[in-house]
Formats: sequence, C-alpha cells, structure tokens
Amino acid sequence: MGREVIKAVAQAEDMTLVGAIDKKPDLVGQDIGEVIGVSPLEVPVMSDLEATLVMAQSQGLAVMVDFTHPDTVYESVRAAIAYGVRPVVGTTASARGKFATWRSLPIRPAWAVWSFPTFPLG
Repeated sequence: MGREVIKAVAQAEDMTLVGAIDKKPDLVGQDIGEVIGVSPLEVPVMSDLEATLVMAQSQGLAVMVDFTHPDTVYESVRAAIAYGVRPVVGTTASARGKFATWRSLPIRPAWAVWSFPTFPLG
C-alpha cells in the first residue's frame, strides 16, 4: 500500500515527495522510485524518521503518511506532531485501545490525526 501512496504523491502536481522511510538495511540509500518499480524519484530511502520529518517541515505544509505497524505507529505520530508535520495513518489493524492515548498528544488547533485502519484502493 505504501508503494501506491508513493506513486500517487509522485504523480500529483500539487505534492512533493520528500522522504521515504524503511528499516530494511538493504533498501536504505536506494532511490525509492527504483525500489517500487517506477522511474527514479531522486528520493533516497532513509531509516531516520526524525531527519526525514525535519526535511519535510522545511518544505512548508508537510504531511506524513504512515503505513507501519500498530506497535510503532503511536511513536511515529508523536514524532510527526513534535516536528510540525501532519500525520495520516493507514496502518492496518491499528489497536483501537491505542487511539485513546492519542488524545494526550499536543495536537495544534485546527489539526487532526487522520487514521484509516483500512485504506481501500479504488
């Protein structure tokens, strides 16, 4: 699913892909476009979420789309908010009990954390 998000953002005229995160060592440093089977996008895969959030924040109005694991999504969302990046969560099978703890996050006025436990295509 993350591949489809990357393709959509890369093709959109009003969006810019500034980062891609993966913890697999064999992917780090590779061009994300080549990793997902499209032309090079000149965006290397990184393993450092916070460094990528800093880059995204410097681009202006930034959004992070998270397709990680329910056990790690809370920390990713917390980090995004701390760096002024708006999170959209598409992590499958997010633990509903964890959403209650999100209310304690310092979300800025007029912000929302969008969470879609399933993200259908089409």
